Amino acid sequence: MARHQRRQPAGRDRTLAAAVEAHRRGDLTRAERIYKDHLRREDSVAEASQFLGLLEHQRGRSARALELLEQATAAAPDDPSILTNLANVLASIDRHAEALDRFEQSIALDANRHEAHHGRSIALRVLGRLEDAEASARRAVELAPRSPDGWNSLAIVRAHAGDPEEAREAYARAIALEPNHAEAIYNLGRLREKAEELDEALECFRRMVELRPSHRGARLRVASCLRRLQRNEEAIAAYRDLLGRFPDYVQAYEGLGITLYKLGRVEDAAAVYEGWLQHDANNATALHLLAACTGVDVPNRAGDDYVTQHFDVFAETFDENLANLRYAVPDAIRDRLDDQLASRGGHVVLDAGCGTGLCAPFLRPRASELVGVDLSPGMLEKANARGLYDALETAELRAYLEQHPGRFDVIVCADTVCYFGEVDALIAAAGRALRPGGTFLFSYERLDHSESPFALNPSGRYAHTEAAIHTAIERAQLNRSSEEQIVARYEAGEPVAGMIVCTTAQEESASQ
Repeated sequence: MARHQRRQPAGRDRTLAAAVEAHRRGDLTRAERIYKDHLRREDSVAEASQFLGLLEHQRGRSARALELLEQATAAAPDDPSILTNLANVLASIDRHAEALDRFEQSIALDANRHEAHHGRSIALRVLGRLEDAEASARRAVELAPRSPDGWNSLAIVRAHAGDPEEAREAYARAIALEPNHAEAIYNLGRLREKAEELDEALECFRRMVELRPSHRGARLRVASCLRRLQRNEEAIAAYRDLLGRFPDYVQAYEGLGITLYKLGRVEDAAAVYEGWLQHDANNATALHLLAACTGVDVPNRAGDDYVTQHFDVFAETFDENLANLRYAVPDAIRDRLDDQLASRGGHVVLDAGCGTGLCAPFLRPRASELVGVDLSPGMLEKANARGLYDALETAELRAYLEQHPGRFDVIVCADTVCYFGEVDALIAAAGRALRPGGTFLFSYERLDHSESPFALNPSGRYAHTEAAIHTAIERAQLNRSSEEQIVARYEAGEPVAGMIVCTTAQEESASQ
């Protein structure tokens, strides 16, 4: 976030200058009193309103801050400093389109205001306009090459654009200019983590914790890096310390439980989820994972609340986490789809349980219409950012399929069957949603040597026997055209056995 500008008032008004100085020193009470006194006397209204607005924002009162900054803008509509500060507050409460408008108004008044170019870059990036965001970030560092915020912003854009080396260099420039620049240090840690430079990433996250002890994300990353470095006891201690500080932190409970169950300490993982339920008795994720670890009250499928809650929490880092697990399902689905459809396109395609849209890049060329459906709004937001879908729907999958009989030529279901225990109704609904001769391609996690058709694993995902899947396909009157065994992912260094199954609906003449 661009830093707010507190422009020094004109020398004629020493009391307002004294208020600004008190504000800078952290004496907010004295500063507030003077600002309000000026407003009561209708003296220096634009400046007093602006500074009081920044003070209110500093205290977490964003609505009041916006009122005051709008008042300042009305009093001095041609002041680019006020417009920039107003834009920064709007951006801080996720009103990025409005913030962009204000940044651009500021730049129109003063094209060399680097703070406005920097803020504009952030707003454009959040709105998905990466090329424009990069241009603004480069203009900001051109105007103020010694501004660490500008270099940090440029680094973020380059990282999003898939250029980690330039991003790394820009983060280094920001940190060289300001060694305690917390955001740049944390972002560099994220970049190093993604590059599997875990020791270096851990160093960044620990430095971030020193600078901002209340930053939950940095503490979570410390624990995650320790786990991935197989420094498991340190990781467990870090997760427990995190929960001691933030007892309602969902991702810390999940991280600690995952660490324990991957070490084979399933009973300890269950105890974590029981502790979680003491803080939040109806938490859908805790209830589901407790059932997964104990085998007690196992549901026939993952509940809607669990799926929504779980994936909304992890949406931001979902793709990155799967890359760390060497997740292979989308590539395997793509290869089978190539075999099934050859070079044919022009299909109406459903990405069933689309998540963040990992399958969209290879589905789009096959589709005259590409629809995605998922229960998690957070995941759909990430999918929408790809700009590849014609429509995205928030819905429970089986219900959505039932509502669209004969709608699709192709249905792809990557890593979604694993959130259903009993699959007969799901596969039957997929069959009915296909047009004659249509293709239903899906993955599942394989369960061997079991008398039960499915099992809920401590991971929270269901595994199925081949017999159970074959029976469901036959009952749905689908034709099984191919099957392939794959390693779906790795957990704790161990392969997770998966299957890719391609089925087809009967041709119209055969179905009549």
